[in-house]
Amino acid sequence: MSHMPILSAAQLMENAVDNERSDDWGAHNFVKPLERLIESLNVEAKLHSTGADFLNLYLERLLGNRLKLQNQFREHPEILQQRVNAPLIVVGLFRSGTTLLHNLLSQSPSGRFLALAEALSPTPVPDPETWEKDPRIKEVQGFIRKELALTKGFSAAHHISAYRPAECSRLFEYSLIAHLFDFRARVDSYAHWLRDQDLTEYYQYYRQQLQYLSWRWPHSHWVLKAPAHTFHLDTLLEVFPEANLVYLKRDPVKVVSSCASLAQIGRQRFSDQNKPEDLGRYWLDVLAEGDARAEATYERVGAGRIFKVNYSELIDRPDALVAKIHRYFDYPMPVEMLQKIEHYMQHNKRGKHGRHHYTLEQFGLSKTEIQERFTQA
Repeated sequence: MSHMPILSAAQLMENAVDNERSDDWGAHNFVKPLERLIESLNVEAKLHSTGADFLNLYLERLLGNRLKLQNQFREHPEILQQRVNAPLIVVGLFRSGTTLLHNLLSQSPSGRFLALAEALSPTPVPDPETWEKDPRIKEVQGFIRKELALTKGFSAAHHISAYRPAECSRLFEYSLIAHLFDFRARVDSYAHWLRDQDLTEYYQYYRQQLQYLSWRWPHSHWVLKAPAHTFHLDTLLEVFPEANLVYLKRDPVKVVSSCASLAQIGRQRFSDQNKPEDLGRYWLDVLAEGDARAEATYERVGAGRIFKVNYSELIDRPDALVAKIHRYFDYPMPVEMLQKIEHYMQHNKRGKHGRHHYTLEQFGLSKTEIQERFTQA
C-alpha cells in the first residue's frame, strides 16, 4: 500500500518564504531537526492522504511563524532585554496530571500563562487590553475544530481550547523540536534522536519567545508546563536559573496505559496503521527513560528548586495543593485565586468532554511488567 509523503525541508521552507515574503530565519539550527522529522514521517508514519496534507500545512505554519517571530526580534531588539520573572513550571511524565495542575496554577490573577491561541499564532505580540477580542482566537479555534474532526474521542482524552493554557512544547515546535509529533504519528527514529540531543540552544530560543510574549503583557511570573521538559530538566534549569519546578508524580501503570491510549487516538488522525501492542511497548520504554532522567536530576539538584508532589494530592485536595506550592516557592496567593480554582473545578468535572476508556491489556502490557520496569529505571 502506498502512503503519502511529506514535502522536502527545502520545499517547505521555500513555501514559507513565499507566504511571508521574508527569508530571515535567524539561526538555521532548526533545519536538521526538520529534515530528521520529515525522514521519520516519510519512512515510519505511513500517513494517509488527509494526514500528509494536514501535516504539510502544519509544518508550513510552523516555519511561517518562525519567520514572523524573527522579524519581530530583528525590528525590536529591546525584546531580548525583557525579564522572565520567576517562572513556575509544571513538569512530570505525559498523562501524570500536569494539565490539570497547570490549569489550576494559571488561575493566579497576577500570573501569565501561555494560551493556545498565542502558542499557535504568536504574532503580532499579544496585548492584554485587546486579547479578549483578538482575531487569532477565532482563527485558532477553527484550526482546532478541523484537527479534532479527523478522529473521535480526542477531547475526552485531552481537551484543548484556544483560550486555555497550552504547554511549552508548542513554542519548541518553531525550532522543529517537536516532541508532540509522537502523538501525531509514528516517528520513533526522530523521537529517539531528539531525546539524545543537547537542547541548550533550543531552550535559549524558547526563552527568547517568552521574552517576546512578556513584552507588552505585565505579570508577576510565568505559569508554564511541558511533560517533555522531564527529559531535559538539567537544561531547563541551566537556561532558566530563576525558575521553580513542580514535579508531579503519578502511578506509572496509569501513566503508561493512558499515554498509549492518547497516542493511539492522536495518531489515528493521520495514519490508519497504529498497532496497539507497538504503542504499549514504545511508551513503556520512553516513559521509563523519562522517569529515570527526571529522578537523576532531582537527586542532584535537590528539593530547593524542584518541589515533588503526588497526583493523589492533586485529586484529593486541589486547592490545598496549589496553596502548598505557592507557600513552598513564596508566590502570592490571594483569596481571589482560591475562588477561581473552586469555580474551575466546579465547571470542569472529569468526564465533561466524554470518558477516556482504555485497558492495559489492549496495549499488550501488564501491571507487573510496568512496575518492574520503573523499579529498574
